[in-house]
This record gives sequence, structure tokens and C-alpha cells, in this order.
Amino acid sequence: METNRLRKDDIVKVVVEHEDGRKESYEGTGFHDIADAVKAAYAAVGGENAENDVFHITDQTTGVTSSYRINAHGNVKLIV
Repeated sequence: METNRLRKDDIVKVVVEHEDGRKESYEGTGFHDIADAVKAAYAAVGGENAENDVFHITDQTTGVTSSYRINAHGNVKLIV
């Protein structure tokens, strides 16, 4: 199972929940995987420290939503 994979034509919505409680959203297509979507969203909405934020990703094409964090090594990890 490829849970981290996105198709390039999938419409992806990313809600960035900052550590201060603010939420900002970003929508786009053309991503290969979740990490690409997180990087694009964070570049678009900005923030102080990505490791302190939560990324709620919805693949609007499939309806699947998951939440992710960035670990100390800069890798995107699923929150279970």
C-alpha cells in the first residue's frame, strides 16, 4: 500500500495548523507525494518553525484526510 503517494492530477488541500492555533490553507496539484505537498504549502503560507506545526492533508480527489508533522530530521511523518 502506498499511503504517501499522490497522483499528479489529484487536487490536494493542506491546512497548516501553526503552534499558536492559527490555521492557513493551501490547495494545489502536481505533487508526487505528501512531502511535496507539505513543502509547497509551507512555502506558500510561511511560518516560524515547520517542526512545530501540524499539516492536515486532504486528497480531494479520493476524499482521504491524514495529519502529519515534520520530525527533527526534516522528514514528514504521519500522526496516528
